[in-house]
Amino acid sequence: MRKVTPLPSLLVIAIISFYLSSCNSAVVDVPFPISDSGYPQPVTQPLVLSAPKKLEWVTVKTGKIIPTVRKFDLKSLPSTPYDPSGFLPFKKAPEVSNIDFNSLPDSAFDLEKIPSNSLEIKKYVLAPPVVTKAGLISPKNNATMGVSDWGVAMGLQGQNMFCLLKDKNGMIWIGTNRGIYRFDGEYVQSYPVGPAVTMIEDREGRIWYGSENGIGYLDARRGLTGFSTAFVVPFPRVPKITIDDKGRLWIPQALNGTYGCLEVVDPATETFKNLNRSVGLSGSWVWGVCQADKNNIWLATNDGFDIINSEKGKISFIKKSMGLANDTTRSVVSDGNGHIWVAYKNGQIDMFDPAKSTFKKYVDLRSAERDNVFFYRFLFGKDGIIWIATNHGLLMLDPVNDLIRRIGENDGLQREYILDLLDDGRGRMLVATYQSGLNLIDQNAKMVYPVGKKNVTTMYADESGKLWVGTGANGIIILDRQKKLSFQLDKQAGININNTIQSISNVNGQIWITSDGGVDKLDIVHGIAEHSGKKEGLLTDTTYNVFKDSRGNVWVTGPSQGIELIDSAQSRIKSVQSGFGLSDNTVTAIKEDGQGRVWIATQGGGIDIIDPADST
Repeated sequence: MRKVTPLPSLLVIAIISFYLSSCNSAVVDVPFPISDSGYPQPVTQPLVLSAPKKLEWVTVKTGKIIPTVRKFDLKSLPSTPYDPSGFLPFKKAPEVSNIDFNSLPDSAFDLEKIPSNSLEIKKYVLAPPVVTKAGLISPKNNATMGVSDWGVAMGLQGQNMFCLLKDKNGMIWIGTNRGIYRFDGEYVQSYPVGPAVTMIEDREGRIWYGSENGIGYLDARRGLTGFSTAFVVPFPRVPKITIDDKGRLWIPQALNGTYGCLEVVDPATETFKNLNRSVGLSGSWVWGVCQADKNNIWLATNDGFDIINSEKGKISFIKKSMGLANDTTRSVVSDGNGHIWVAYKNGQIDMFDPAKSTFKKYVDLRSAERDNVFFYRFLFGKDGIIWIATNHGLLMLDPVNDLIRRIGENDGLQREYILDLLDDGRGRMLVATYQSGLNLIDQNAKMVYPVGKKNVTTMYADESGKLWVGTGANGIIILDRQKKLSFQLDKQAGININNTIQSISNVNGQIWITSDGGVDKLDIVHGIAEHSGKKEGLLTDTTYNVFKDSRGNVWVTGPSQGIELIDSAQSRIKSVQSGFGLSDNTVTAIKEDGQGRVWIATQGGGIDIIDPADST
């Protein structure tokens, strides 16, 4: 056996000192790696042209091309409202009223003196969740916004979406009528614990949920679950649980035996307190609760608002007699900037500013056909927009500019029960609905499909800023953002334009359009439309591109017909095709460079460069 001789301790110290002294801690300029990409890097190569070939132009037609001329007025085209923002001003400006928060009627109130009851939670080992890989999201067709059906990708199709939650680790939790799901960005974990109409995360990372069967929690980290039947949270109330600065859970609209009002749960001791009229609350139902600051808890009841002040040991009341729209309130939430937003049964919203002793009345949130509006959730976006989930769809409120936006079917969402909202932090909004599953709104609900998901073939922006959108079956849609109108230019417009548009361009101040019906020239200033097709002298009706060179010649291309060249006098048409010098008969694009050479892009023959001397 080989014997290992240990090194003397002094020698070991010397070796370590040598290596430490050789380390260089100075900052140096480390060169960026030249080839750190897994993909080939661009390489510059000289452009080498092939040997020139002679073009054999053939005169195929002589005589004038006589276009059909009609009057044309853009303003007379059929139009519909178009506004990329979607926001509209209020019919009536919000009113500001005064309220003295220091002189509100009040009574003594001490939460600590209210007796606590045991939740009597039954605890179980949490069964391992069923894990599935999430699929691709499904964008909705014919929607102006980027709206996708997320429930299908998650495997949640056919379920009622009640509530959404983003935990401290960025995981998204989804409460449904069949259980709770957790999404980590790639995989979905299923916890079949029964329905969950509301959820909150406590200080220990447990997910508490309420349902019509009771209240429970999931502790995924420890692999435990618990459930209590001390009280229930029946649908369709869908309350929003609030956690206060002491870690207590405030659950409105909970039913405790024959009494229903508000339950305050202490997760640490697994106890709860029942708050109702017998302890000083003004209403028999509490619809919403929020913590405005360290000392004040706001309650929305069916008899106005209650404000619990723990520091002063009192509860204050705000009633209709003090200027409220009515005493039946539905929601209350703090925006984090000192403002309290409240909603009423009739669809009105107020914004309270305790620091200024004022409240602002938003009275124009109901649509004409929807009087009984129920507000389920408020969500405050980073851009200052307030998202409001209602029983008749989704609202967006711009409080700075006093604007309102109603998201409807054309945008991609149904006018139905929207029960919860969640910002995923990537400019996307998750929308939980009762019947339409889980939807995902991309790009902060901006209008990304102003003409719907039609087959768009070409686009052109004119000098006035209007966008001309050519389609494969619907003619041209002209979007005028300044006038907030969308115009339809098609066969029904009276100028004989074909509905299958191939290209739109500007030639000497006129708009030239190629289609499956020929070439159309629109003189917007003088209100004249000229149409040229086979009937008017062209060789064919189907045209792909039209181009006018610096010599006044007009180049026309189409499917498998090469190039038609109309001389500047429009008295002769020449043609060139493959076999006569052109590389391919299907020309997809055509441009002229600064030297007057015409560059031809073909479908299968590469690029041809034609010298102007060869086109005469």
